[in-house]
Amino acid sequence: MPVPEGSREYTRIQFSADGRWAVAAHRVGTPFPVAVRDLADPDAGWRPFLAPGPETVVGHIVGDRYVAVTDLDAPRRRLVAIPLDAADPADPSGWTELVPESDAVLRAVLPVGDALYLSEFHRTAARVRILDAAGAERGIVPLPGQGALAAPFFPLTGLAAESRDGSFLFAFSTLTSSWGVYRHRPGGALEVLQDPGIAIDATAEMREAIAPDGTPIPYHVVRPGGSAGPAPVLISAYGAAGIPMLPQYQPDLAAFLAAGGTVVQAYLRGGGEFGSAWFRAADRERRGTRDGDLIAVAEHVLAEGIAAPGRLALTGGSDGGLMCGNAITARPELWCAVLPRAPLLDLVGGFRNPYLEFVIRKAWGDPDDPVDVARMISLSPYERVRPAEYPLLYVEAGANDPRCPPWQARKFVARMQAAQRGPAPILLHVYENAGHGSGTGHDVIVAQDAAWLACLLGALGLPDPACVDPDPRP
Repeated sequence: MPVPEGSREYTRIQFSADGRWAVAAHRVGTPFPVAVRDLADPDAGWRPFLAPGPETVVGHIVGDRYVAVTDLDAPRRRLVAIPLDAADPADPSGWTELVPESDAVLRAVLPVGDALYLSEFHRTAARVRILDAAGAERGIVPLPGQGALAAPFFPLTGLAAESRDGSFLFAFSTLTSSWGVYRHRPGGALEVLQDPGIAIDATAEMREAIAPDGTPIPYHVVRPGGSAGPAPVLISAYGAAGIPMLPQYQPDLAAFLAAGGTVVQAYLRGGGEFGSAWFRAADRERRGTRDGDLIAVAEHVLAEGIAAPGRLALTGGSDGGLMCGNAITARPELWCAVLPRAPLLDLVGGFRNPYLEFVIRKAWGDPDDPVDVARMISLSPYERVRPAEYPLLYVEAGANDPRCPPWQARKFVARMQAAQRGPAPILLHVYENAGHGSGTGHDVIVAQDAAWLACLLGALGLPDPACVDPDPRP
C-alpha cells in the first residue's frame, strides 16, 4: 500500500457497499485517501489516490466516487466527489463540488440510502443537512436543541460510522441536557429512541473576548438557574490538534453547576470549531497564540462581572493540560485553582518518549532544529516554573497513560512544590488502572472526577453538590 514513506500514522480501510472498491484513509487527525483498489479486478493492486498535504479529505465511498469533506481551498470546508477510477484523482479539476464553502464549518458526511447526511457546526452548534447525490438540499434534521452530536475524538476513527438500515442514528446532548439517542430517515420525522436522562436547571449564552491581535474568541457561559452577578467560575478549554470542543453535556461540569458554580467553555484557536484556519492560527510556530486567547477570556469574564474576583479556576486535559501549566506559570495571580488532567507538561523531556516525540514533531516543531527547540522551551510549562506564590494546583495523571505518561506530571509537580512561596497546596494524584481519556474504566473516571471536583469546590468555597447521576459518556 503506497502510504507516505516513514509515516507512523494510522490507516483505515474503507469498503464500498457493493464490495467493489477499497480506499485506504491515512492520518488520524487530518485523514486523506492515500490509496484505492478495484477489488473487481483480481490483478489490480493498490494504486496512489491523493498525495499527502496539510489538508484533510475525509468521507465515504458512494458508488464509484469518494464523497468527502475537505478544507483544500476552503478553510471552513466544502463537500466534493472524486472519481475512484480517475487517471489523476489528485487533480482537483477533476473533482465535482457538491457543497461550496459557507459560514458553517462542515464536519462529516454519511451516506444514508440514496441521501447524504452532512454534519456541520454553526457557531459551535451542530446542524445536519440532508442532500441528494448531486449536493442539492432535501431537508434538515430537526435536532432537539442547540448542542452537539456524539463523535469520536479523532476524524479517522469517525469513518467507522455507517448506515445499514437506511437511517441516520445519532446521540445528541447540549450544555444543559444529557445524551439522548435519536434516529432519522430521509423524508421522515425524528424518532426518539432514548430520552435524555438529565436536564440541568441552567442557562447557556455565547459571549466573546478579544485576543491581543484583535481576534474575537467565543465562549459559552453556563449559569445555574436563577443565579446573577459575579460567581465562582471554572474555565474549561482545549485549543489543540484541530479537535473541536463541543457544546455537549459533561457530567463532571454538571456537578460543578449543581454546587452553584458557573462554567465557561472557551473555544480557543488551535481547536477545530471554526475550521482549519482557526486551527492553523495556533499550530506549530504559532502555538503561543492559544495562551493569549485563554488569558483574554479569563480577563474578560472578570471584567464583565461573570467571575467573582479571586474565584476563577481553570481545567483542561492532555494538550489542554499543557495550556493549564502555561497559565499558572505565566499568570499565577489570575487563578484561584488550576487543575490539569492527563497533561503534557514537559515538551523537551517528551523528546525521549517515542510517542511524544512523534506528536511533538507534528504539532510543535522539529526537535533537531535549534530554533524550534528554543521556541518549545519557551512554551513548556516545566521550563517556565519560577519561585512565586501559586494558587492551588491539582494534577491528575494515569499510571498506564501512553500519551502523557505520569512522569510528566511528577516532574512538573516536584518543581512546582519546590518553587511554591505561598500557602496553597501543590497536589498530584497518579491513578492506577488509568489511561488517557477513553483508555480508562468508568469506575476510575468517577473516582477521578470526584477527587478533582472536591479540590475545586474547596478552593472556590462552594458546598458539596446535590447528588448528580454521572450520566455515562457515549
